[in-house]
Amino acid sequence: MSKTQERLELAAKAVTEACRALVKQVKTITTKQMQEEDVDYKGMAVLEFKRREMEQQVEILRLEKELNAARHRLGAMRRAGYHTDETE
Repeated sequence: MSKTQERLELAAKAVTEACRALVKQVKTITTKQMQEEDVDYKGMAVLEFKRREMEQQVEILRLEKELNAARHRLGAMRRAGYHTDETE
């Protein structure tokens, strides 16, 4: 085998391992999220409930900010696409 072929195979193995690690991490996060969904809010202490409620509000605001930024990027892409279509 050539050195290029060997390096390519090593790179492929590295990508495979990285993909396995990513899948493992996603499964861990998904499991954690599912466990968090099974919380008994009625039996929770008032301070803990308020803390979680505020954390949830912060998360919603962060996601809304990301959504607005994505919409802005999409609008810019579409405007650029229209401009490209007109010039061709």
